[in-house]
Amino acid sequence: QGQLNSSVLLTNAAYETALSVREAQVYGLGVRKNEANSGDNFDGEYGVHFAIENPREIIVYSNNPSDPTNPQQLYNADPYLLPQEARYLYEFINQRGNKIQALCFGDLDSVNEPCTPTSGYSRDIIDITFKRPEPRANFYVPPTDLTGLSPGPAYIVVSTIDDKNCKVIVVHKTGQIEVEGADKGHCVQQ
Repeated sequence: QGQLNSSVLLTNAAYETALSVREAQVYGLGVRKNEANSGDNFDGEYGVHFAIENPREIIVYSNNPSDPTNPQQLYNADPYLLPQEARYLYEFINQRGNKIQALCFGDLDSVNEPCTPTSGYSRDIIDITFKRPEPRANFYVPPTDLTGLSPGPAYIVVSTIDDKNCKVIVVHKTGQIEVEGADKGHCVQQ
């Protein structure tokens, strides 16, 4: 029963992570006004911030690319952000013992390699943003825009606290988001 509970909680964490990315996509495509904008301007992006240093935390944020010196304005944990900078919308903190085990960017299928913390495709931070009118995902490893360098995809590996089970959220450049089990080979169970 303990293994079943662990598996169910991991599946829930994987889908909650995927839904956070989908929510940013919906906000980016829809007409939700960016809080940083004034008037009727809807030019901001919405994104999701993942960082290995905070393996239980997913941050959904909005940004306003109105500053020409820093058009990307990705999520920054600094509490003293200027009004035009990226704004925190909400934070999902996983309290159930699951964690983000690894973040990867690139076509792992072409090299037949799983996403692990030591993979050549591993990243410490990935921001995935969406901007009207395109449903496609934009990938950043601050301060670098990876969208034009590679078609991706981005991989977010969530695992149980003991790393015995894992699931992978795959975000494709086209905007498609999918959740995979370890059987697809993108993550490694211990």
